Amino acid sequence: MPYINNETKAEIAYLIDEEIKAINSAPSQMIALRQHVARFMHILCTDHTATTLLPVLNKYSIDEIEGVLNYIISTICMRTTCRELRYKNINRTIGELERVWAIIAKVYSVNETGPEFSIGTPLSMAFGVIRCVVLELYLRIGRPYEDYAILRNGDIEVYAEATKIISDLVEDLEP
Repeated sequence: MPYINNETKAEIAYLIDEEIKAINSAPSQMIALRQHVARFMHILCTDHTATTLLPVLNKYSIDEIEGVLNYIISTICMRTTCRELRYKNINRTIGELERVWAIIAKVYSVNETGPEFSIGTPLSMAFGVIRCVVLELYLRIGRPYEDYAILRNGDIEVYAEATKIISDLVEDLEP
């Protein structure tokens, strides 16, 4: 997650709070999360500086907007669909973020070789934001939760066997 400064956090706090209220009051938090994240990615894929949807974002340059959106989406996920730390919540949140990634790919791309896939384009930036939020959510929340579940319930046998084989291979390499 990008570590944005406190001034930026204060500037976007109201936006985050409003998004969280809307998602938490929706009949389906997962669907609402997907819709809100898709809206943020639409802003990034189009001219984000001309948006009337979220005027608070107009202040940020194209170089800053990725980090700001990453922070917003990560915070929203952790304060809505993942606020109760359970495997199903983490898994479904990651699934909805991946669905947004697929929607972006379908809506905004014609093929994978056109100029819209060039480095630094809004489309590649949107893919990067979603992927980074997913990775951060898994690495910081999902993986530690899995470690807890392994300690509590025991490992999945095939993974435990594979882990043992790898540990033995590493031991064989050590002098």
